[in-house]
Amino acid sequence: MRTYPENSSDALARIMSVAIFADGMPDPRELSLAQSPAIQARLGYDSTQFQRVMAEFCADLGDRRPESRDMIAVTPEDVGRLLDEITDPAKQAVACRSVFEVICADRRAHAAETGILREMVRHWDASPPA
Repeated sequence: MRTYPENSSDALARIMSVAIFADGMPDPRELSLAQSPAIQARLGYDSTQFQRVMAEFCADLGDRRPESRDMIAVTPEDVGRLLDEITDPAKQAVACRSVFEVICADRRAHAAETGILREMVRHWDASPPA
């Protein structure tokens, strides 16, 4: 997978993309909330940038085949490398809160989505979003 500058809005947009695609198929409500003015302002990206980063994320996955139709083919090592790109504790906290809100937008959090959020909290040694 490509790398993005440390603490960049592209790196944050990719983490959001991983969470949205974690269950295999992004829900329109999740996509809409991820591109809302509030989330965009918090994470520092705009809709065009977010869509570009999502497309790059999908391209980076390339020919990887998921273990099941309900999951994307991202390894724990991949997730760890992506999370390593966010070193600012304030940005980590904002990312956790934003991902939590977005994965709950469809009123159900898939196990793969909550797994990404749990890994964010564990990896960054952050407090769970309130």
